[in-house]
Amino acid sequence: MIWSIYPTDDSFDRVACQAAEHGGVVFTSLHLPEVEDVESFLGILADLHDRFALTFWADVSPVAIDLLRPELRDVGIVGLRYDFGFGTYDIHKLAERTGLGTAINASTIDATTLDSLIDLRPVGWHNYYPRPSTGITTSWCLKQSRLFIDRGLPVTAFIPGERGLRGPLHRGLPTLEHHRYRNAWANVIELRQMGVTVAVAEGTLTQRTLTWIERFDTDGVITLPLCDLACAELLGEHTLRREETGISWRIDGTRGMDVPDAPNAGLRPAGSLQMDTLDRYCGEVHLMVRDEPLDGNWVRVGEVAGPYAEMVAYLSGGMKVDFTMWG
Repeated sequence: MIWSIYPTDDSFDRVACQAAEHGGVVFTSLHLPEVEDVESFLGILADLHDRFALTFWADVSPVAIDLLRPELRDVGIVGLRYDFGFGTYDIHKLAERTGLGTAINASTIDATTLDSLIDLRPVGWHNYYPRPSTGITTSWCLKQSRLFIDRGLPVTAFIPGERGLRGPLHRGLPTLEHHRYRNAWANVIELRQMGVTVAVAEGTLTQRTLTWIERFDTDGVITLPLCDLACAELLGEHTLRREETGISWRIDGTRGMDVPDAPNAGLRPAGSLQMDTLDRYCGEVHLMVRDEPLDGNWVRVGEVAGPYAEMVAYLSGGMKVDFTMWG
């Protein structure tokens, strides 16, 4: 995980503390108009580097680059992200001059330009989009990210934070437009499934979300909060069967569970947990991937809580899930 701080932030320590506990890498911006502003903010970065052992990747412009002193590494800056206004020649010369890592705009780069920079082993870094309805689509993010992944290069995209959204709009700073108002846990898992590193573009995440991320990183377990649970045996860790049906994920080891006296709806909706009552399959629980008609062989025993229901689309066979109560 990567975190973000900006010269205009009111305070830095809250983000710095969370970053220090979860990787220690921070994205920042040096788009500052005056040399005095640059020097002041570099002093802040130096203090955070000393106190929290943070390292920084900094967004720069052609104007800002001329204001930067050569000893950027001393304040913890390890890489620069070059955006509009830099040609490939400029980037090569600046990489040589600074000795810092190179990051480029993954949202706009083309294959020819990327190949001309390949000797620098650049990191791809997508844009974030403050204005609602300007974030990119999943298909464009995948297409652009593949340019880097196929060349063995890392690529990063942004998600909004959960606390402390950045002004002036306070509408989130996502790379993908559909991430703008969605919960961070689903956003993290979707980007991870794409092979993309996640950067929190603003503020912090809740401790609950961080705990779920840590468990996924450590054990590969996806936590799914449930509601309306009629079968307490389902709480805890389970494994999805490997076979993909496109309709539901069968939950290994549930066959033979007691069938509760629970009502069902007129549909088996995506995100619901349906228990089979048919003969030898009785008790087996299915996590629905898509909406299906209801027949008399099923009992609804719970559902993934609404904010997380979309996460069933990011599951795959053999994956471990941890069902926990929501709320």
